[in-house]
Amino acid sequence: MTANSEKIIAFLLYPGLSLLDMIGPYSVLSNLGRGYRTVVVGEKAESMPDDFGLGITPHASIDDVPEPHALIVSGADLATFTTMANDRVMDYSRSAGAKTEALASVCTGDMHSYNGRFS
Repeated sequence: MTANSEKIIAFLLYPGLSLLDMIGPYSVLSNLGRGYRTVVVGEKAESMPDDFGLGITPHASIDDVPEPHALIVSGADLATFTTMANDRVMDYSRSAGAKTEALASVCTGDMHSYNGRFS
């Protein structure tokens, strides 16, 4: 299978995200094997804090993965609402989410995902 035929599963990372919500699904889906690749994307490919202040660095920016096969949005406390006010991230969520084969969320990530998919 060539790199062009890989199905990319993108996990959207944003400041204040609950890392626990992302790591569980990421660890399962990253073991799907041949033909699938998990990628953590952020507004920029720069370190950002999780909900405990730990620095997390995405693999790529949202510009690098415009049309993932699947988009997973994990939750957070108030950071989910703060992120919903970020037009660039929400535009990506809407655009990528509308083209994915699967859109999923974990915990409060559902508000973010549904807004991105159906707005």
